[in-house]
Amino acid sequence: MKNADFAAYKRLSPYKDVAQLNTAVRRQLYANKHALTTSAIAVYEYLHRSSAKNSATGIGVRCDKYATIAQNTGYSRRTIIRAIKTLVDRCMIVKHATVRGHIDAHNVYVVVRVTAQVSPQGKPSKRRQTSIKQASKGTQARPFKHATKAFKESIEHAPMDATFAHVPSAFATVCRPFFDADLTQKLYRRVLRAYEKHELDYGIDAYMADIVATVKRCIYAWKRGRLRKDFAGYCYAALMRTFQDAFNGELATLYGRT
Repeated sequence: MKNADFAAYKRLSPYKDVAQLNTAVRRQLYANKHALTTSAIAVYEYLHRSSAKNSATGIGVRCDKYATIAQNTGYSRRTIIRAIKTLVDRCMIVKHATVRGHIDAHNVYVVVRVTAQVSPQGKPSKRRQTSIKQASKGTQARPFKHATKAFKESIEHAPMDATFAHVPSAFATVCRPFFDADLTQKLYRRVLRAYEKHELDYGIDAYMADIVATVKRCIYAWKRGRLRKDFAGYCYAALMRTFQDAFNGELATLYGRT
């Protein structure tokens, strides 16, 4: 491959956006971190972060000399060479050599994309898909204190099976004073959709406190007249941010920055 052939570099990228890159990196770390040295993790993180920001080479593609990587990670050149070899051997990156004329130039590194969750050392993944019915187990939801007395009495005596039975009780508690059963279930389907777009470690129940807090903030904004679009769309965007924050936190844990 020729040196500084950025069009060729971009063709090496297997990613449509940074979200796909982040997901691949997270899966790779989850599967391989136990076999990596601290320096290999640092190099992988450097290639991940820098390739996500460099539009010239394409997402997930980075061209650097060993000395440049060493300078940015704080390790020696020889340590960087060993780390790169480890990452290549673990199929976490692909290394392409470039030439300038007849002289070897820098290498081009591509972060390998994986399309399925891989568990470390053959262990089962912690991620669990939770269906709507599985997530609905719990006690009957209680209404907010500020709901009217008549509304409280009507929802307290409403049969759960016919109204809010298909959503978790904590979620129903937030929604019942404001929305009917159909809209509540629609909102919870938005929750599930946002959750499924992120490769999180745990089942949806583990994030229910953050989900409820997000919906409460959305309801507050709605009651204050701050929404410029429909509530369901506004809530979905907020939930996407909430799950992305959870994703970033779990990725940071894998990098050992907690």
